[in-house]
Amino acid sequence: VEQLSSRQENPIEQSQIAITKIKLINFSSLAGLAIPFSNLYFTIFFWRKNREIATVNEAGKKIISFQLLWTLGALLIVFLTPFIQYSIIQSHVIGRLPPTVFLVYIVLLLLNLVFTIRTAIQLQRGKFEIYSFIPVLF
Repeated sequence: VEQLSSRQENPIEQSQIAITKIKLINFSSLAGLAIPFSNLYFTIFFWRKNREIATVNEAGKKIISFQLLWTLGALLIVFLTPFIQYSIIQSHVIGRLPPTVFLVYIVLLLLNLVFTIRTAIQLQRGKFEIYSFIPVLF
């Protein structure tokens, strides 16, 4: 009986463990900065590994939903950028700048980074209500 009671953690420790696991899921999306689509792969991988805790499960679903919508939106924007650029300036090149598609993708990656850091700050403050503007897709 003593062994069972020593294994049980108090609610504060459980909350800290949940926050740590949610942060892992959240920060795993940063892999997408280096390898395209890994923001989805790693978030799903770490969520599936840690979803037995209800708060981790719910927050993980929100993070995955955001990353999925961000990925689909980024693909659409990057695909449409050359067409929009050509319709506006009748050229695919703007002076000596790198290709516009590349610049747009960098901006989108930075936007994902900002949202990931913002979510981490919310979690650090103990706020589990993250990505409230994103619907849970599954």
